[in-house]
Amino acid sequence: MKTANGQLRFHSHSNTSASQDEKIRVLAVAAHPDDIEFMMAGTFLLLGDAGAQLHYLTLSNGDLGSTRYDREKTAFIRRYEAKQAAALASAQFHESFCTDLNIDYDQKTIAKLSAVVRQVDPTIVLIPSLSDYMEDHMQTARVALTAVFAKGIPSYQSDPPQPSVSRPVALYHALPHGLLDGLKQRVVPDFCVDISSVIERKVSMLKCHESQGEWLDATQNISSYVQGLYDFATEIGSLYGNCRFAEGWIRHNPLGYSPKDFDPLRTILQPFIRGVSR
Repeated sequence: MKTANGQLRFHSHSNTSASQDEKIRVLAVAAHPDDIEFMMAGTFLLLGDAGAQLHYLTLSNGDLGSTRYDREKTAFIRRYEAKQAAALASAQFHESFCTDLNIDYDQKTIAKLSAVVRQVDPTIVLIPSLSDYMEDHMQTARVALTAVFAKGIPSYQSDPPQPSVSRPVALYHALPHGLLDGLKQRVVPDFCVDISSVIERKVSMLKCHESQGEWLDATQNISSYVQGLYDFATEIGSLYGNCRFAEGWIRHNPLGYSPKDFDPLRTILQPFIRGVSR
């Protein structure tokens, strides 16, 4: 719910420290610049409209995402584009600390992400699917799951060191592009969020990543990355959301993260929730 000053706070019925009203913070974690826009920006924007504090992080700096520039210049361009997109969402931008095709499930990467998680102390974490066509996406999901799990372990040291935090957190997996995993099996959401009211803002965020138009056409035969976004959101809405444009979500098992009934995304965005929960 919103307080008098417009801040969104969520009341948990658990017996943890989060049983008091606390400000909602949303951390979107994706692999590459523009992944947040494709997979989760609509839901991200709606949560911001509801009063949540938004945080934007891609693990990789996108340094391989060009056929024209070297890695250093490409990373510089893509950082600028990502910062512009985050600004459009009124989200705090967090720096990348990996490179393309080098997002590893290792202690170095987990410790760096854990520091961000502890600093933000999120209520909701949006992450890629564990079943995807691309390893960078799946590795990002795995790193995020462990980094969030470790946030409340006092003896675990993040990089840089941050004190542990213990309030409940809910994690939600976005759907992979194409709605298929690496073995071409359908990935079905638990529920959808109707993003029709924010689709143009989602597209505006994607358009910040101007460098990717040529890159996606040359490497993945995506001739219009903007049209690709519309098609993806339309397919989810048609198949699962019974609405024009949607993003699909799978809630991660709450064990180790929160009480079983802690489901803040669906609680906050109830008017936009579509589909039947599995």
